[in-house]
Amino acid sequence: MLEKKRLYYIDGLKGICCICICILHFLLMFIPKGYIGWGCSAEASENPFDFYFADFPFSIFTNGSFALYVFMALISFIPAYSFFNTGKTDFIAKQACVRYFRFLPMVFVSCIISALLNRFSLYSCTQFYEATGNWWIHTREMFDYSFSSALYDGLLGGFLHGTQLISSLWCLHYLFLGSLLSYSILLICEKIKNRIPVYVMLCIFLYTQPVYLSFMAGIISADILCNSKITQKTSKNKILSVVFLIAALVTGNFPPVLLPSWCNNIVFYAIGSFFLLISVSCLFADLKLLKSRILSFLGKESFSIIIVHMLVLFTINGFLFVYLDSLNINHVLNIAVNFFVFTAFSLVFSKLFSMALTPLTNKLCNFVWSKIGKKD
Repeated sequence: MLEKKRLYYIDGLKGICCICICILHFLLMFIPKGYIGWGCSAEASENPFDFYFADFPFSIFTNGSFALYVFMALISFIPAYSFFNTGKTDFIAKQACVRYFRFLPMVFVSCIISALLNRFSLYSCTQFYEATGNWWIHTREMFDYSFSSALYDGLLGGFLHGTQLISSLWCLHYLFLGSLLSYSILLICEKIKNRIPVYVMLCIFLYTQPVYLSFMAGIISADILCNSKITQKTSKNKILSVVFLIAALVTGNFPPVLLPSWCNNIVFYAIGSFFLLISVSCLFADLKLLKSRILSFLGKESFSIIIVHMLVLFTINGFLFVYLDSLNINHVLNIAVNFFVFTAFSLVFSKLFSMALTPLTNKLCNFVWSKIGKKD
C-alpha cells in the first residue's frame, strides 16, 4: 500500500492540466486546424470525420479536452484520498457547506468584469473574426453580456448551468455540482463496507450524465490507492504502471469520430482519468518536476488562471493579432508574439486576481462555517 502522506504532486498534476486547458484555448483561437467541437466551422460540422483526420495528429490537441476531465477527477480525488486514509468526514461536511462561497467571489467578479469589457467594446471577437474567419470566436457574439446577465450568472445561474460570460466557465455547474455529488458519495461510503456494488450502480446511473463519471473516477481511484492490494502490485511493477499510463493517454485522447453513437467521448475521458490517477500516483509521486515551484504555483492558482486567461485571450491577444496582421507581420511570428504575451499577461493578471480575492474568499467561507457549523 502506498505511504499515507500528503500528495504534494497533485498540485503539479493540476498545474499540467491548467497548462493544457490554456494551450487548447490558444490553439482554438489561432490554430484551430481539425477542431470539430462546439463553435467549429460549417465544414467541420458537416463532415467531422474527414475534417478531424485531415489534420491528424494535430487535431488531437485542438480537440484535447481530456485535461479538463482530469481536473474534474482531481476535485473528487483529493477529499476522497483524505477520507479513505483517515475515515473522517468532518472536513467533508465543511467543504460541502462552503463550496458555493469558495467559488462565489471569483465567479461574480469575473462576470462583472466580462460585462464591463463588453460594455466598453474591449472584446475583439468581431475584429478577429473579420480578420481570420474563426468560427470559434465568432460564436461568442451570440451571448448576453448585459449587467443583469452578469449579476444572475455570477450569483446563481453559473452554478446551475454554467456561464459563457467567461467562456472557460461554461462547465462551472459541473465543477460545483460534481463536487457536491462527490461529498455526498463519500458520506455514503462512510456507512458502507462493500463499496463495489455502490460504485457499479452509480456508474450505470451516471452514464446518463457522463460528465460526472470523471468525479466517480477520482473517488474510485483514491479508494484503490488507499485500500487495494492492486496498488501495491502496481507501485512495484513499473511495467503495469506504464501500461496504465498508456491506457490513460489512449483513452483520454481517443479520436471522438471513431466512437459509436452509443458511447460518448466523455466516458472515455473518465476512464482515462481513472488510469491516469492510478499510474501517476504509482510512477511519479516522488517526481521532483511535479513538486516544482512552477507547477505547484500553477496548480494552486489554477482556478484564477482558467478564468483570467480567457479574458486576456479575447481582449489583449485578439486586438494584438489584428494589429500585427495589419502591419503584414509574418503569421507565425504574429502567433509566437501572441503566445508570449498570452502567457505573461495571464500569469500576472491571474496572480493579481487571486491576491485580491482569495483573502475575501477565505473570510467569507470561515464566516459561513462559523454560522452553520463549528468554528475552526
